[in-house]
Order: sequence, then structure tokens, then C-alpha cells
Amino acid sequence: MIHLGFVTQALLFLPGLGLVLSLLITGTRLVRTYRQGRRRRLAAPVRAVLLELLCAPEDEQSELLDRIAPADKRTWKALEPTVAAMLGKVSERARTALVLLYERRGSPADAVARLRSRSAARRGRAAQVLGRLRHRPATESLCRLLDDRDREVRLTAARALGHIGDPVAVPHLLESLHGKRTVPPRGGHRRADLPRP
Repeated sequence: MIHLGFVTQALLFLPGLGLVLSLLITGTRLVRTYRQGRRRRLAAPVRAVLLELLCAPEDEQSELLDRIAPADKRTWKALEPTVAAMLGKVSERARTALVLLYERRGSPADAVARLRSRSAARRGRAAQVLGRLRHRPATESLCRLLDDRDREVRLTAARALGHIGDPVAVPHLLESLHGKRTVPPRGGHRRADLPRP
């Protein structure tokens, strides 16, 4: 009898649990949609200038950089993922302009500092940005990440070092193929974008 009562209570409880989970999923999606819309709105005023920068001849780039680089912190945070994604997809001339934009913002130094973050996602994103920027001064810091406790961070650091192409990294990369915290030679599965914290 007790067993039957427990089963009945469990059956009554399941629909409520399903409703709660459904509300949580819907709420999470709404928050994500709101944040994405907010980022788009914040980035909108400078996104058009960014597109101009990508198409501009070199003698016009400096003026456009002067218009984008002073963007406030929230606007840059909204725009930066777009800039990072473009680094690997645009012509070399446009890429050079984007690297200059990062340098004017002081972003490479910030990314190097984030390599020491407690958050694996932040360390991974910082390594990803530094690799896309081909920021050679970050080589030693990225080499240290080859022994990171998080496998994805190790893989991202190895890819970043590959983009940078500094010969100093070669012994570290070879060493990372052995030991407790290895980096697979083919880099394992790729994660296009690390999640936001």
C-alpha cells in the first residue's frame, strides 16, 4: 500500500516537474534572445563603421579606426565577437586593420591577462583571440596553457600557437603530445566558439 502511494505521488509530481523544466528552458531562451538583441543594439552604431573599415583603402583606415577605437566598454564587448570572427575571414589588408583596432583598444594585453583567469571559458576565448591576432608576444603564455587542466583550453592554445607560428613554441608543442595532460596531434574535435561565461 505504501509502495502504491509512493508511485501515485511520483506520477502526480512528474507533470509539475515537466512544467518547471519547460519554464526554465523558455526563460533561458528568452534571456539569451534578449542579450543577443541588446548586443546587436549596442554594436549597431559602430558596426557600419566597421564594415567601412574592412573595405577602405589604407589611407582612409586611420580615420575609421579613430571612430571605432574609442567605443565604450559595453559597446566594444558587444562588437568584439564580430571582429574576432572576421579576423579569419577577411583579406590580409582588412585583417591588418582589425589587428590595429585590437591594438588601439589594448585588447591583446587584456587577452594575455585573461589567460590566467579561473574560468576555462575565458582562458580559452583569450587564447582564441590571441591566435587569430597572431600575437607573437603571447607565445610563452600560450605555451603554459598547453598544460592547462581543461582539455579544450589546451586544444585552443595549441591551435593559437599554430596560427602565431613562432618557432619558440615547437618544443612545447612536441612535449604536449606526451604526459598526463596531452594535446592530441590532430587537435581533437573543433569548438568554433567557446561559450560565454
